[in-house]
Amino acid sequence: DAITLASDGTCTGNITNRPNYNRIINGQFDIWQRATTSGSVTASGYNSADRWYINQSGATSTTSRQAFTVGQTDVPSNPRYYLRMNATTANNNAGIEQRVEDVDTVQGEHTLSFWVKGTAPAGGNFDVRIFQNFGSGGSTSTEANLGTFSVSGSWVKKTFTFTPTSLSGKTVGTNSYFQISIRQPDSDSTTTAWILDIANVKLEAGSKATDYQKINIAQELALCQRYYYRLENDSSTTCHLGTCQYYTTNAFFGHIKDLPVKMRAIPTATLSGTAHPWTATGGANGSFTSLALNKNTKTSLATNGNTTSSSSGSTGNATVITLLSDSYIEASAEL
Repeated sequence: DAITLASDGTCTGNITNRPNYNRIINGQFDIWQRATTSGSVTASGYNSADRWYINQSGATSTTSRQAFTVGQTDVPSNPRYYLRMNATTANNNAGIEQRVEDVDTVQGEHTLSFWVKGTAPAGGNFDVRIFQNFGSGGSTSTEANLGTFSVSGSWVKKTFTFTPTSLSGKTVGTNSYFQISIRQPDSDSTTTAWILDIANVKLEAGSKATDYQKINIAQELALCQRYYYRLENDSSTTCHLGTCQYYTTNAFFGHIKDLPVKMRAIPTATLSGTAHPWTATGGANGSFTSLALNKNTKTSLATNGNTTSSSSGSTGNATVITLLSDSYIEASAEL
């Protein structure tokens, strides 16, 4: 840190370690609600670390959580995990992305930094690109290449300072975002396998790459749950979700679950596995493997019009909805 005194008596402070001014969520890869490995996949999507979109672009890859050795000093700030993208069949533009909510969040000079190791694409380098998506009804998207970097078997910090296109004269629509992308270059269409290991990703205002500031894991989880929430029954017994009301002997409506944080938008929610409604006498009234979560808000999940395979319910009676072992409900409001 430094303080500069000007001739007029004013002073300017340069604070190099500011508390969590990171625009990136889950930059230390602590949160993996979906899974700690994607398995070998060809489809692009959010399939592993929270907030990180995996762009396959024709590649086949596995994205997984890797653990640092406790007490290691190669990467500072004591990260517990790093992300590994293992492209077994590569392709141009394959890589990882994060979309920062609201395109105006990143304006003026910013610095992106991260630590990497691995094996490079056949062309020798990875690309770092930024995108400004102005949302539905907004101006045409822009993109820029921040530069390239190479990797080796040792951890190295990479830093890119940039100023995105000004928003002056632009129209910002709904669901706008600013995106960073770390990927195989567009000009490199080779399919040779590569591995990208990445840790401590930070995007901050200013010209300096400051140290990564770890935040409480509960805070990090809450930030992730604004975009994705997974309610999982990983026990050996059923768990209760919410209470609904029968309007016929096999159909019901009502409240399913309050969400832990207010989501970015009304989420799309789905059931994976099996759930049961119950009768007044304590018996399961059939089961369903799909749940019409069609009355959601940003703060809760609700249903209207589910039917089951059995007709043992009584119109007007309440029913408890239970989630069977190894089943889950996921709610997504990703960009």
